[in-house]
Amino acid sequence: MTKTVTGLQNSAPLYVRSSPNPAQVGKPITLIVEVMPVSDRQTGNVKFFADGQPLGTIPLKDGCDPGNLKCRTATLTTGTLATLATSTLPAGRHIITATYEGDNNYSLSTSSPLTQTITISPVKDLKPITLTVASGNKAMQLNWNPTSDPTVNSYNILRHAGVNDRIKTLAAKLPLKPEYPDSNALVPGLTYCYRVEARRNDGTVAVTSNEACKVFGALELSVPDTLGRPGEIVIVPVNIANANGLRIASSDIWLDFNGAIIQSVVVSRTALTKNYTWDFSVQDSATPPTTTKRLRIALINNKPEELRGTGPLFWLVFKVKGQPGQTSPLDLKDFITNIGGSSIQDIANPSQDVPL
Repeated sequence: MTKTVTGLQNSAPLYVRSSPNPAQVGKPITLIVEVMPVSDRQTGNVKFFADGQPLGTIPLKDGCDPGNLKCRTATLTTGTLATLATSTLPAGRHIITATYEGDNNYSLSTSSPLTQTITISPVKDLKPITLTVASGNKAMQLNWNPTSDPTVNSYNILRHAGVNDRIKTLAAKLPLKPEYPDSNALVPGLTYCYRVEARRNDGTVAVTSNEACKVFGALELSVPDTLGRPGEIVIVPVNIANANGLRIASSDIWLDFNGAIIQSVVVSRTALTKNYTWDFSVQDSATPPTTTKRLRIALINNKPEELRGTGPLFWLVFKVKGQPGQTSPLDLKDFITNIGGSSIQDIANPSQDVPL
């Protein structure tokens, strides 16, 4: 029943058992090794293995130590125990073995193999994967929430470009980290759509995410709602998302507001654009009402530094002129051919607008 390695002393028979067997994946199982005495009771450690890989080393437990002769010569009808609990075994059949390392009286010995079966347990209230995609200047950033299925051990990323492109696997067997940057052969201005598959150890798909799409290279500019009292100075950020790698050679940002309610004071750089210098002008706008003003923020830079991260591109400083309860739009104007609007150019291709 045992495989032994010849040593200087007696070899000790040992037996391994488990409970429960079979067990559900992710649930704890207990592995127990009993080392049977021949003349004296054993001391020392037992190593546990699953499929040849170490699970842990546990000292024998019966209260004995090498100097306690009374304990060592106690009844020899039961063995000395080592117990290990684990819940890390994936679904499937696993070969469990244990090795007693020996002591002054006993040499090393190894148990016969035990087959431990781990079954896939049904997952109650399986949490869906919600995928989001952010378009950057150099890559598309994918983020999703982890699945609640404990049998999942990897993710696959699938992608297609446009409605006529066949969806195919972009990356396979990714580790359990719910994010992925895609910079693989992306074409600016093209829409890319993604899905995430959560896969089990046996290759089956546990759950698939929603499909999320974005235009590659499209920067996202936004202006948050801001409150101010009459006579106050308010600072409004114009935020940029996914600007990693962007080097702004020139820009012309248009923003309309109600000149009867707020007055533009200054435009200033931020930590993100600390080495950029922004110019601005305020013009009358043809957009109704007649009090609408257009703020234009411009930049020309022959040696722009690379932007890193997401945050305020610049600060807009306004003075509140209106009365309590009045509101003014802060309307970023999209670029329209033959009319104009907000545009940004990267130094890598200064004659081409970066998609916004």
